[in-house]
Amino acid sequence: MHETLNWASEPAYVRVFLLVLVIVAGIFIVRLLNLVRRLVGIGHQAESRSQYLWELCDADVKSIKGMAVLTTLLSLVVLTHGAFPTWSYEFNNSKITGDMALIYAGEELLARLTLGLLLSAILYGASSFLEGVMLRRRAYWKYNNGKEEK
Repeated sequence: MHETLNWASEPAYVRVFLLVLVIVAGIFIVRLLNLVRRLVGIGHQAESRSQYLWELCDADVKSIKGMAVLTTLLSLVVLTHGAFPTWSYEFNNSKITGDMALIYAGEELLARLTLGLLLSAILYGASSFLEGVMLRRRAYWKYNNGKEEK
């Protein structure tokens, strides 16, 4: 069986790509935790403080969406940059035909692309979900503040 995504045998640009994916996932987790903490505070604070927390949450959601787009683009760059070198490596370092080298190279390239696209999908899905939560929270807050003023 052919191994894919073996750290020791990956070229330097793939190692950097994998490290970037780990860093992006870490940043996402930190932003997600901060966002949840702030969302809990919206509605329990004074109006000016709630507006400030809302703006911070909105900025976090937009930055998560931006990370999703950049991760997708980076995944595509790694795919296109590594297409020929991966095929060439498989063909020159194995006793296989060109067709089998193409299949093995495709397997490796798709494994790399899948990791990047999976992280992008998680980032985009989470940002869309959080955006919906924020909008519902804000509507609830506006509704309750409107009732108190009457």
